[in-house]
Amino acid sequence: MRYGTLPFVYLSEEPRRLLANYVGTYLQEEIAAEGLARSLPAFARFHDLAAHCNATIVNFKGLASDSQVWRTTVHNYFDILKATLLVTELQAWRRYSERKPV
Repeated sequence: MRYGTLPFVYLSEEPRRLLANYVGTYLQEEIAAEGLARSLPAFARFHDLAAHCNATIVNFKGLASDSQVWRTTVHNYFDILKATLLVTELQAWRRYSERKPV
């Protein structure tokens, strides 16, 4: 669980170094080269913090504060993660009470 399910990382002797290189390549080739984020250092801070939101309800305001960016920027950054297929958004599920037909 610590290093994800990428086979080359899972089977590696140095998974931490390999993941750091993978993230660096992602930031340079996907984000910087495509011009997806105005500030690469801000996106990198956000990326590190967003990784800790795995399988939780995301507190956008808190994540924005910790990342030192605006809340709307965090929403945009999550859109970038979804567009680059690093994040899949799972909508919250809730049971609705029985409603009478009108």
